[in-house]
Formats: sequence, structure tokens, C-alpha cells
Amino acid sequence: YTDAELTTLETFDGAGGGNESPLSGVAGEYDANANGRIDISELGAAATAFAQNSLTIGELGAVATAFAQNT
Repeated sequence: YTDAELTTLETFDGAGGGNESPLSGVAGEYDANANGRIDISELGAAATAFAQNSLTIGELGAVATAFAQNT
């Protein structure tokens, strides 16, 4: 895992109480608090992972689409 992914996982473990995100796919992996929504910090974690070549543009797009659906 990259630092961004570990941060996301640590946040999930601490804030999510072990609950799984209702989001599917890569968006669910970045839903750190498992509330079914991608917030700006979760999108930022995905963008960081993309910048570190740990996420494809398509995967980043999926997370960004989930973020856009929140508005």
C-alpha cells in the first residue's frame, strides 16, 4: 500500500468501526468512514494515490464520480 492508501485504511479502521462501505468497487475502498459518500478528503486520498501511480485514471474517475453524486 502507498502512504495515502494506508492513511485511508487507518481512517477507515478508526472511524468506520469495522463497517464496510455501501459503495462498491474502488469508490468503496476510498469511503474511509463507510458513510456511503465520498468527501473531499477521500477524493484527495484517491488523487494522491493516482499521483503515486497506485491508482489508474479510470479508478480515480470512479471515485470522482461518486464524489460528484454527493452534490
